[in-house]
Amino acid sequence: MRPNPLLILIVIGLMLAPRLSAQSRPSAEGWSYAAGAAMLWAPAFPGSDDYQLMIVPSIRASYGNTFFASVERGIGYNAVNESGWVAGPLLRFDFGREASGKNPFRVVGKRSQGLRGFEDVDFTFQGGFFVGHESGPWSARAELLQGINGHEALTGDLSLDYKTVLPGRQPGPPVIVSTGPRLRWADADYSDAYFGVSPRASAATGLPVYRPDGGLVSLGWGLTVVKPLRDRWALLVLAGYNRLMADVADSPLVRERGSRHQLITGLVLSRAF
Repeated sequence: MRPNPLLILIVIGLMLAPRLSAQSRPSAEGWSYAAGAAMLWAPAFPGSDDYQLMIVPSIRASYGNTFFASVERGIGYNAVNESGWVAGPLLRFDFGREASGKNPFRVVGKRSQGLRGFEDVDFTFQGGFFVGHESGPWSARAELLQGINGHEALTGDLSLDYKTVLPGRQPGPPVIVSTGPRLRWADADYSDAYFGVSPRASAATGLPVYRPDGGLVSLGWGLTVVKPLRDRWALLVLAGYNRLMADVADSPLVRERGSRHQLITGLVLSRAF
């Protein structure tokens, strides 16, 4: 299967969103852009115990403090932006998965066979809204997205971060460290699409038929370190851990062919314009 780098980058986006936007937006007015690449060591698919090194694009655009568009964060509009609060509509793209194991972004790591006999998950447009709040070193964000096509699932993500600013080499900008917990919730359509075992898949794989309910998908923790470099370049180091929970963790796909424990590490190098 293709390991759905967009799902991986959504997780990254929840970890990086406030820091990325701060690095890529030199002023509060007009258009600004940033481009680069992310090198990620991550599971081959959600629930996999096969890991692959992937290189994926990191492209961002924003207009002042209102409109933003990026691979990591999706396309959104800050309809509310005052007193530390932001909120508005959000559009994301879930690229789905291919059971064949193909992954155009893989550079190191074997082609995963973990989804042999399973169905593909189609490309999905996801629409919904987000809300976030920042107070001192603390920031929180919540997102709720509904699949318009494809898996047609409802998903929700919560994140909480504590930011520490470390003095950098003088003269120069400081290093920003952010860390905090992560939570993902999804309805039964999402859990069944990515972790269920249909009668057809059961016949092809020998695994028992499994229809998970909706609920808690994962709990985890994220860490990012942002190091500004010269000429508007920035280096971001990230690490994260998620533990699959409840019905998702009990899926035969996870128990027999994968792992509840999901790790991700990576580097993102980008330049603001």
